[in-house]
Amino acid sequence: MIGDLAFLILLGVSCIATGSYAWKVATGRFPRSDEWLGIALPLGLGLCGTIVGIAASTISFLAGFAAVVVLSGISAVQVSNSPEARRSLRSASRWFGSRAGASLVLLTLVLILPGLVMPVIDGDALCYHLEVARRMVQDDIVRYDPDLHETAYPLLVESLQAVALKCRGPVATRAVSFWFGIALAFGSTCLAGALVKGQARYWAATLVLITPVVHCGTISPLNDVALAAMCTSSLAAWVVTEHDGSKSWRRFALVGVFCGFACGVKFPGIVWLAVITGYLTCVSISGESCRRGFAIRTTAKAVSIFAVFAVVCGSFWYGRAAILTGNPVHPYFRNTFGGHGLDEVLEDARKPIGVHFSNIATAPLVMALSPSRFDSFSHQSGPLFLALIPLGFLQVTSTRWKSYVFLGWLLMALCLTQRQSPRFFVTTFALWSAAGAATISSLIHSMNVDEFRRERIFRFSAGCICLLGVSISAFDLARVRVGGLILAGQVSPHAWLESNEPTSKLRSWVSQNLPENARLVGQDHRGYYWPRRFTMEKAHRRRTGLLQLAGSPEEVVDRLRSAGFTHLVMAEPDPVEAVEFDTDLSVALAPWLTVNTPMVDVTLPEIDGYVRRYRIYDIDGTADRIDQASRSNDTLSTSTSKKALR
Repeated sequence: MIGDLAFLILLGVSCIATGSYAWKVATGRFPRSDEWLGIALPLGLGLCGTIVGIAASTISFLAGFAAVVVLSGISAVQVSNSPEARRSLRSASRWFGSRAGASLVLLTLVLILPGLVMPVIDGDALCYHLEVARRMVQDDIVRYDPDLHETAYPLLVESLQAVALKCRGPVATRAVSFWFGIALAFGSTCLAGALVKGQARYWAATLVLITPVVHCGTISPLNDVALAAMCTSSLAAWVVTEHDGSKSWRRFALVGVFCGFACGVKFPGIVWLAVITGYLTCVSISGESCRRGFAIRTTAKAVSIFAVFAVVCGSFWYGRAAILTGNPVHPYFRNTFGGHGLDEVLEDARKPIGVHFSNIATAPLVMALSPSRFDSFSHQSGPLFLALIPLGFLQVTSTRWKSYVFLGWLLMALCLTQRQSPRFFVTTFALWSAAGAATISSLIHSMNVDEFRRERIFRFSAGCICLLGVSISAFDLARVRVGGLILAGQVSPHAWLESNEPTSKLRSWVSQNLPENARLVGQDHRGYYWPRRFTMEKAHRRRTGLLQLAGSPEEVVDRLRSAGFTHLVMAEPDPVEAVEFDTDLSVALAPWLTVNTPMVDVTLPEIDGYVRRYRIYDIDGTADRIDQASRSNDTLSTSTSKKALR
């Protein structure tokens, strides 16, 4: 645990140093105040992740890792030797000693720290993010696997997670999400600084951190908050350089860099790229019209500079996917781009509301009141924005405030036409948090009271919103409460992991009984903890049409064997409706399963309260089998399993 927290600090310091030096090169000055965490931090994370990812895709992961270490070291020396940087850092650090700073730090520790030390059991992380990162570390290069289409995705975040795995282990990968969450909070603060003055801008950071989808993403090794941090920082970079004398082309270039990094995190970054392109075009046209009349050439030049830097920083992943699969956004939109892909990834089942203007316009209300319909209960927006945004229209007249609200809504609307999950438009809540900060400040200042009472109202409001945020996040806090016990030394992380993550408990058996070259294919979607190469059968089946082509259970097994798989893992939940589960393989192989004896047959508990029956079959015939006597002494014996269930 100490090592994981030490890595968290080292990662943050390295990326802040790298990003701040890059900011100095781009703007001629070091970051100021909130810019250290809101702009320099995500800039450093983006640079490091891109360098490691490109190296891991072309040369070697270790080469990229070494390059990042050298870059961070040089940047740290440059920052530490600069009097300007030291003055700026001292000035920024004083804020943490203020009442607002101390309160925000305390809120962060209460909401986030317990989740950072928990063993990783997040389904998406074990299925995709950490599995790709592990392969990057093990193979020293990231190879495309047709049965793990995520290996063709943009992998900026997974490259940073691979660094965490190389240095420490899976728990340390939460540090990557943590720093992106901090960057998102302070990026929103930078946006709010253009609307309000003084400490009131930190309302934005508070509103961001207590939003459930942000809180969940900040403690989970996923990439949703990372995407939002890059998108928010792109707009923040534009805002904070507005009055510091930066040349116009530099401002457009900086926004392009952040947008390129956003596209390198996740495909929805393209949606933000389209939104911000429209915004910059309108701003440029408006600015030119005010100065010397409409000048289309100047606007086109400015937007072209933005586009060039976005392409340079983010296009590598799309070119790589196009070369590997024929589709730059594999597996999406294969009918548009050609190449390989899956129609199921954008099926209508992922759209709980119809794609109509009225539905999309009222989606924030529906998502707040019925969050379980949209992806999951944990990834919800919360109810605060339902009050703050409408109140803002009554209190705030700023054009910039309205632009934040509109850009957030436009991003949400475009994303809802494809995948209706708040995870894909977390940026919206960052923009609305900046707008919400202005609403709260305007409401407090509109009260006809003296300065002393206004200050008391401010503190009371801060306390109420923090308490509300904690209550909103109570579900997530309940999930990570074991983190507090781990911090207190009351719970062993290893023992807790084996009790709550079946694939971790099976890890030791597989490691002892299956050969190094074994290849597993199974119904479980979590591949990270398996010590042998694991493929999700549903992904393989979708790609190959396995069950449609095979006429009998024996032919299904033969086709799996001919594809190179040596062992079959059946993992049916009990009851089967307890979790989303595809029973097609169980039904197709039912006759074969009844006449074949598994190497191991064990029922293990899941953290969500149901159990899952695991059976591992040797379909290759070359692995060493275990007999009944050894099975009775194995750690996964029936008696042990029953004890685990109790």
